Amino acid sequence: MEKENNVRLGILIIAITGIVLLASGCTNNNSTLIDKSKNIENKHSRLNFEAQSSESIVTIDLTPKEFENGKLYVDIGINTHSEDLTQFDLTQLVKLKYNGNSIFPESAPKLSGHHDSGTLIFDVGKELKSFKIIINNIPDVQERIFEWNS
Repeated sequence: MEKENNVRLGILIIAITGIVLLASGCTNNNSTLIDKSKNIENKHSRLNFEAQSSESIVTIDLTPKEFENGKLYVDIGINTHSEDLTQFDLTQLVKLKYNGNSIFPESAPKLSGHHDSGTLIFDVGKELKSFKIIINNIPDVQERIFEWNS
């Protein structure tokens, strides 16, 4: 019986040692991941601009998300119950206005159906403190203006 207890105690010690070593290995890996994420944060920044909505027959939600490598990323959500979104080309209907400039997105989601979302990407060169996004000719509002200032 005593021999059996010593074997169980030895297995328990080995198991606990393994768990401790595994946990310390995970901690080191996690700190490496944290360090890497700090490096990534230096290359891009999360934006603290609030989401904005324009509601009518077609509801549009815009949320500026991040600035990375000279590009502004803005999430867009479009919802309707009466229009087919396929007919709207966001690369032609959306403009970003900032510091006296006016540009179309270099990339925008291709819309389909009645509910869609994606990301608008604008090549702006540097992080913006204030800007407007203007969306034209999506029913039933001729011009929608979304404006952010920090």
